[in-house]
Amino acid sequence: MKRSLPDADTVKAAIDTALEEASAHGRWPTVTAIERRLGIPYATFHRHYADLIDTHFRPESPQSGPRRRRRVLA
Repeated sequence: MKRSLPDADTVKAAIDTALEEASAHGRWPTVTAIERRLGIPYATFHRHYADLIDTHFRPESPQSGPRRRRRVLA
């Protein structure tokens, strides 16, 4: 039996809550915290809510071209 997935508004509310809790404790928010809060496995969450993950958890790149790796000098 398949479980129904939460709608986008429910996921956004869970993301907002996780962001607030992480900020209150001085931590970085994690996608895993959202998955646990919603009871959704990793693959299912990423498959169905990739756009929300990109919006809230992936930094915007100031470059418009391909990403370049930074050299680390030791």
